[in-house]
Amino acid sequence: MPIALLKFPIDLLRDIFKLCDPFELYKLSKCSKSTQRTIMLGGRKNWKLRYFDSNKVVIYVDALIYSFEKADKPEEFFITQHIARNNSYMLTRNYIQPRDDFKQDKVMSIQCPDVDVELFGNLLGSFGIRIVDKLKIDFSCFEHFSKIAKLLIEMNIEIKEFCVEEAETRLVIDAVNYMSLINKMNITLKFECQQRFLRRYNYQLDKYPNRITINWSFWFNIEQLLNNSSARIKLWKSKLSNQYINMFFEKWKKAGSFPNLRYLLIDSIKIDNCYVLRIRHSGRLKEYE
Repeated sequence: MPIALLKFPIDLLRDIFKLCDPFELYKLSKCSKSTQRTIMLGGRKNWKLRYFDSNKVVIYVDALIYSFEKADKPEEFFITQHIARNNSYMLTRNYIQPRDDFKQDKVMSIQCPDVDVELFGNLLGSFGIRIVDKLKIDFSCFEHFSKIAKLLIEMNIEIKEFCVEEAETRLVIDAVNYMSLINKMNITLKFECQQRFLRRYNYQLDKYPNRITINWSFWFNIEQLLNNSSARIKLWKSKLSNQYINMFFEKWKKAGSFPNLRYLLIDSIKIDNCYVLRIRHSGRLKEYE
């Protein structure tokens, strides 16, 4: 028998929504726009949300893992299941970083009718989530990434960790446009770029989170290094030469320069003898072949 949920007193609805898990709230949010808005009576959620591809969004709630997956066909909509221990490990290994206490976690999945970025946006809006714990994408489709980026920018969402996975270089023809969107996103803890960009463009990272790791950093020039405010920087496959490294250390030696910097690693083919230069928070410089 249907229940006129929205006719309940507001205080009662607030208590009901506070007791609901993510799957229950998600299914309620699909009933109507009014129900979706009413769900916010339960308050904003501090759940950890991680997004790794267009078909899956993962939410952590204490020791529980909720996996929202795009259904292949309508008859699968809203089907939920507990994932077996071995399958859960594969899910965790591929989509979530392994945890030492994994044996205590319970993994559940639900098949969703939402398509592409719609699922991601609906979960952010319905649960009032303001922080994305991890976001991992690749640059093979600019249209897909631009939808994600514009959504996060418009909602002013904080992204703690942002990772650009590697795709075929020839597919990454819009990388300059990607960077302009990345510079508008609120990435706070970590930026990691595994992608190798085309060399015929100039790429500029304007905002610096706490940690930066760039696997193909030939585009990361001395101006970006000198203006950097990160605590940890790792630049692999760099083209910074001894001259540029000296420019950095001349500024670094001045009092008040790079107050946040605790670790710097530069792997460059332009440094004599192909040394890797590394500086730790102790202030000592080390060289590694």
